[in-house]
Amino acid sequence: MTESGSYDYFKSDFFNRIRQLWTARLILNRLGRQRADIGKDVASGLADMEAYGQMILANLDFLARLKASAPLNKADRKTFFSGA
Repeated sequence: MTESGSYDYFKSDFFNRIRQLWTARLILNRLGRQRADIGKDVASGLADMEAYGQMILANLDFLARLKASAPLNKADRKTFFSGA
């Protein structure tokens, strides 16, 4: 991660190596992904799809919030389906 807390997508040797080895469709989920980084893995060719997991559980209207540039709720694990 960079000092700002954002992933440095273009210097991610670990994920670049996975991409080289994994020739099938790759869905990448990065814990702590920042809003500004949404879409970067697909745009760079590093992944075929991105998973957003906790972001979606915390924001059931996730796509509408992105389109409207609305703030995202922070994930609260106590409100997830398992209650843990």
